[in-house]
Amino acid sequence: VPVTSHWLRRLQRGYDQTWLLANSVAAQLNKSNVDASVADCLRRDRYTKTQRKLALHQRHRNMAGTFSVKGTLPSGTIVLVDDVLTSGATANAAAEALLLAGAKQVNLWALARAV
Repeated sequence: VPVTSHWLRRLQRGYDQTWLLANSVAAQLNKSNVDASVADCLRRDRYTKTQRKLALHQRHRNMAGTFSVKGTLPSGTIVLVDDVLTSGATANAAAEALLLAGAKQVNLWALARAV
């Protein structure tokens, strides 16, 4: 499950980087005989300020209640795919939405970790 961007941000960029990353990860796993698919079940409900210049407590407040689940969750462990992990605020908000919707376990896979 990619940590999706808001539709307006996708429109501005012309793509959703986490969707592309999740599809690439799934393709590589499938080459290794692991059954993987990308689930489009996470929705970003509101447009948020960019996290880049916010303090840690502001990042968590900025992301609170941002995500919801649409449709049916995949069964089994959900892998949440994000591009960059900085404070964990976005990933936590996304994982919380998935867990509230009934996910049993959510693991985070991020391409990069900002220090």
